[in-house]
Amino acid sequence: MKKKIVNILLIGTIIIGLTGCMLSKNITQNNEKMIEDAEILDWEEVYSIINENGAKAEDYENKLYVYTAEVYSIDDNFCYLNYNNTIQVELNKETLKSLNKGDVITVVGKLTDLNSTPTLKEAIKLNNKTIKNNFIMAIVETTGLSSRNMKYSNYKVDNKTGLIISYTTSGSSNATHKLKYDNNGNLIEDIKETILYGTETIKYTYNQDNTVATESYSETNKGETKQGNVWEFTYEKDSKGRIIKKTGINTVSDDHYTMIYTYEYDDNDNVIKETQTSPRSTYIIDYEYDGFNNKIKEISYNVDNPNSKTVIKNTYRIIAKK
Repeated sequence: MKKKIVNILLIGTIIIGLTGCMLSKNITQNNEKMIEDAEILDWEEVYSIINENGAKAEDYENKLYVYTAEVYSIDDNFCYLNYNNTIQVELNKETLKSLNKGDVITVVGKLTDLNSTPTLKEAIKLNNKTIKNNFIMAIVETTGLSSRNMKYSNYKVDNKTGLIISYTTSGSSNATHKLKYDNNGNLIEDIKETILYGTETIKYTYNQDNTVATESYSETNKGETKQGNVWEFTYEKDSKGRIIKKTGINTVSDDHYTMIYTYEYDDNDNVIKETQTSPRSTYIIDYEYDGFNNKIKEISYNVDNPNSKTVIKNTYRIIAKK
């Protein structure tokens, strides 16, 4: 009798285990299907369109979207993203308990109730691995210094390479950038088109190890092209092949103006400290990164005045699927 009971319990345990595996597999498959079907949500654009024309809400409602933003509030059923133009996200209680105010999260859910309380229903929170495997991220905003305060939008990505081929900026610089690459994925040309200042072009050439050999600058305005600075670079590397020193010489300046850059790295091979030395001054720049190795903060200062620091913050978002 005892043997029968043990066998029954064992069979029950196996069935429960198999059921759990099947449920886990189904959940994973459902999540993958949601990600596959979801579009990338530009909430600011959608919010603006809905405010101008409420009838347009039907163009966006009941569709799956992936969206990244900062959490500013949490309750028992929802978290709330964006203090301005708020969108509430319905997540399971376990996920909600794991969140903190100020977290930047990426979710996939069905967009509803645009004319009342915009909501992403039955949403799931994506982990970093899922985001890395399925999406392309890029900078969408830089803040902290008036000359560098910018928003980035209208990204276009090459479907074959996954490389960004164009984008626009607004703020301190209103321009359209068109990018070209070599067969190794190195940027060889950045064409910046502006309305007021014409077209600026930066061209790069590379060494066999894919380090930048030269960088040249030119501008064209009203049909006239002017050649600007041309830099040539040499490098020193550590035992891991990381650049620890770069020397740049401006070959068109009378004095062959020279810049020296040195670098320190973290365990993920991200540059965390850069020292820029010119004949006139030395600057230190400290960098911070997010979980995707995106550079999210720059803190720079002149070594002669270390208490006067400039802080630049970068915000990244998903811009395309892989």
